[in-house]
Amino acid sequence: MAPPTLRLCVDAAAPHARHPLPDGSGWRRVTLIGASVAHPFWPTLQWRDAHARAQTRRLPFVDRSPAQAAIHLPADAHQITLQLTPWRLPLAHAAQIIIQPLPAPQRLARRLCAALAPLARRSVWRMLRSVAAQGINARGALPAAWRILHHEGAAGLTRRLTKPLGRTAADDAIPDFWWLQRYLAAIDPTPTPAADAALADYLILRRAGAELTPDARAQLAHGARESGAELICGDLFVRSGPKSGQLALRGRFCLERFLSAPELGGVVAVRRDIAARAGVVATTVADAETPLTLAALLRLLPLCQRIAHVSALLCLAPPAPPPSAAELQSLRALLATRWPQAAPEPDRQSAPPGIVWRWPAPQEARVAIIIPTRDNVAHLRRCVESIARSCDPARYRLIILDHASRAPATRAYLAELAAHHSVQRVTGPFNFARFNNLAAELADPACDFLLFLNDDVEALNGDWLTRLTGLAARADVGAVGPLLQYPDGRAQHAGLVLGLWRHCDHVGKFQPVRGPDGARNPGRDGHLTHCAQVSALTGACLLMRRRVFEEVGGFDEQLAVGYNDVDLCLRVGDAGYAIVYDGHTVMTHHESATRGKSLGDPHPQDTRHFLHKHGARLRRNPPDLFFSPLLSRDHLTPTPEPERAAPPAAALVQTAPIWPHPPRSPQP
Repeated sequence: MAPPTLRLCVDAAAPHARHPLPDGSGWRRVTLIGASVAHPFWPTLQWRDAHARAQTRRLPFVDRSPAQAAIHLPADAHQITLQLTPWRLPLAHAAQIIIQPLPAPQRLARRLCAALAPLARRSVWRMLRSVAAQGINARGALPAAWRILHHEGAAGLTRRLTKPLGRTAADDAIPDFWWLQRYLAAIDPTPTPAADAALADYLILRRAGAELTPDARAQLAHGARESGAELICGDLFVRSGPKSGQLALRGRFCLERFLSAPELGGVVAVRRDIAARAGVVATTVADAETPLTLAALLRLLPLCQRIAHVSALLCLAPPAPPPSAAELQSLRALLATRWPQAAPEPDRQSAPPGIVWRWPAPQEARVAIIIPTRDNVAHLRRCVESIARSCDPARYRLIILDHASRAPATRAYLAELAAHHSVQRVTGPFNFARFNNLAAELADPACDFLLFLNDDVEALNGDWLTRLTGLAARADVGAVGPLLQYPDGRAQHAGLVLGLWRHCDHVGKFQPVRGPDGARNPGRDGHLTHCAQVSALTGACLLMRRRVFEEVGGFDEQLAVGYNDVDLCLRVGDAGYAIVYDGHTVMTHHESATRGKSLGDPHPQDTRHFLHKHGARLRRNPPDLFFSPLLSRDHLTPTPEPERAAPPAAALVQTAPIWPHPPRSPQP
C-alpha cells in the first residue's frame, strides 16, 4: 500500500475581497491536497503573525481519499507549519514529520510536502521517495528554505530521514542546535547597568572552556533580585562538536540529581562573602574568568542555604569532567554529618559516567509487598518468582489481593501461595485505591515499609529492594520508584511530569533504556539514569514508609483506577517529603497486562475528580517545578519547546533549599 502523501499549496499574497484585514493587506489561500490517505488524521496549521505571535488552526478532519481542505491566512503569515496528528494511532508507532520554511516571508516556498508513514517501518523509505517525487527540486532534496524541525517515530529515524533528503543531521535534524541558534539570535547584547549593580555582591564562576551568552550576567542579576539566594545557576548547552550538542534544561535544584551528577551548569553566581569564607576568590580582574570546579562547589555548598535556578541559557560549555577520587571523597565527607553511611560509587554503565549512591537500609527493615491481581497467573507467577529470586525472604512479607479470580489455574496458584504468604480475596468493582488501602491495614505491624506493586512487574537484579528501601528510609524522603521498562527494552516510566501531554504522563516514555553497545542510555541530561526528585511516581512500583502513608491518609478511594498514584504523591510532597525517582534501579513492566488498553480516556470520572482536586496546580506556570519550562509539554521525550527559543524578558526563577529540611510534623 502506498504511503499517504500530502501537499500544502500556498497561493500568492493577494487581496481577498470577503475577508479584508484592518490595515488593508491581503490574505493567503492555503489548500491541503492529499492522495492515498492510509489513515485518517487531523491536519493542524501553525504560523506566526506580523507581531511574531504563534497562531494555530485545525483543518477539517481528513478521512477520505483524495483529501482536500482550504483555509485563508493573513498575507503576512510566515513560518507556516503543517502538522499531521494520526487519529487513534499511537504517536510512538507512526512517523510524524514537520517541514517548515525559514522565517523570511519572501522566501516562502509555493508547496509544502509532508507524509505520515504507516505503522510498518519499511514504509519510511517509500515515504521518503514519495516526498522527493513531489517535485520540490530536480535532485529530490529539500530546498534551502525548508528544514526538518521535529520527528517522532522509530529509533534511528533521524539518520534515515536526513541521508535520502540530502541534508546533514548537524544542520537540520538536531532540534537542540536549531533552538540554540534561534535563542542566541534573539538576545540583545547591550550591557545593562542594572545587571552590574545587582551582581555587585556576587562573584561569577565559570567552567573551563565555557562561553557565556550575551545576556548571562543580566539573567544572573535577575535571579539575584528575585531570589536573594546565596548561589544562582541556570541552563547550558553542552557542546559535543562545532554544530552539535545537547541542551541541559532543568527545573528547580534537587539534591538527588546533584549527587548523581555533581555539577550546576557551566556558570554560577555566588555571594562574595560566601566565596571569601570558602576561600574561592577571583584569580583575574574579570570575575567571569574565575574557574568553576567541583572542588570549589564542595567548599561553597556547606555555607549556602538556598540555591536559585534561572530558566535561561547562560553558557555553552564542554561536558563536565567526571569526579576524581579526591572529589568523591570530599563529596562523601560533605554528606557525613547527615548520612554517615552513604557511599558513592562510579556509575560505569552510563555514558557519560555518573555516581551511584548506596543508601544502607536498616537491618531490621521489613517490607510488605502488596500485589493486586485477577486471573493473571502467568504474570503473577513471574512477578512472585522474581521477588523470591532476588530478595531475602526474611526482609519482606507478600500480600496478594485476589480480585475474585475465576480461572482454575489462577486459583490453584493462589492456593499454593497461601501456604507461605498472605492471600486476601476482595470483591466488588475494581478499585485500585481501595484494594491497596485494605492491604496496608492488613499488613504485618512489623513491616515499616509498604511496596505497592503491579502483578505484571518483574525484578531484574538482586539489590533492587535494598536500594529502594535505603532511599525510602531517609527522613526527608516520602516515596521512591524505579525506572520501569517494557519487555522490548524501551522505557515505560522514569517519573511523572505534571502538565505533560494531557494532565500528567510518564517522561521519557519509549526511549531505549540501553544503547547498541549495552551501556545505559542517559536520556536528555541524564534523566533516565540519574536519581532525581520528581512530582509523582507510578503506582506500578511505589515504595514508602508506612508512617508516611498513614500520615497522608493513604490512597483516595474516589480515584478508583486513574491518577490515584499521582494524587498520593502530590499529597506526600505537600507534607514536606521528597518524591524520588531512582534511575539506577531497573525493572520490567508488562504494562496493562491485567486490564488491557483503552483508546481515549478510560476513566473519565477519575479524571474529573483529579482535576477538581489539583486543577489549580496544573494551571500554574510551570505546573511541574522539577521539569524545565523551556521543555515542551506536548512530547513524552524531553524536547526543547520551539515557541520558547527566544529568551524571556523575565526568566522564571525557582528557589530551593540546598539541604533537605525535616518534613513538618503531622497535624494532630
